[in-house]
Amino acid sequence: MFDFRRIRRPIAALLLVLHLPACYHYVAPDGMAPQEYIAARKPSQVHVTLTDGSRMEMLRPWASTDSLGGLRLVPLIGGGHTSGAPVSVPRRGVQRLEVYRLNTGTTLVGVTAALAAAVAATVALMALTSAAGAAAADIPHAVDCALSPFGCD
Repeated sequence: MFDFRRIRRPIAALLLVLHLPACYHYVAPDGMAPQEYIAARKPSQVHVTLTDGSRMEMLRPWASTDSLGGLRLVPLIGGGHTSGAPVSVPRRGVQRLEVYRLNTGTTLVGVTAALAAAVAATVALMALTSAAGAAAADIPHAVDCALSPFGCD
């Protein structure tokens, strides 16, 4: 019988890997001004495109009547980000606001593919284990036949 306890950790690791940043993307909120959206939804992180074309990421954004602010995320050389100093941008200087959201289509495809791979790997492991067990079960019979003076039928 196949021992599923041996493959619990690899399957758990595979499921954890599914929560990749590729499942998330930045989208512009529909029909709301940046200040209205931040006040109403209170997102944890936003991308802001300024009128001069520069972009920045803000953590814990806030909005007032005349400005938009938050902690500016500074990219690290090895990857990732660190929160920098507080920053404030005049409302007229904001061209576009984008919020970090789950991409349900990509996530569903990724989860389905990962589950199919996990099922296929489990079936393959079960087939290999049962084939190895059957071959191992025939070894004593083959040894008995080789050692027997009468041979085997």
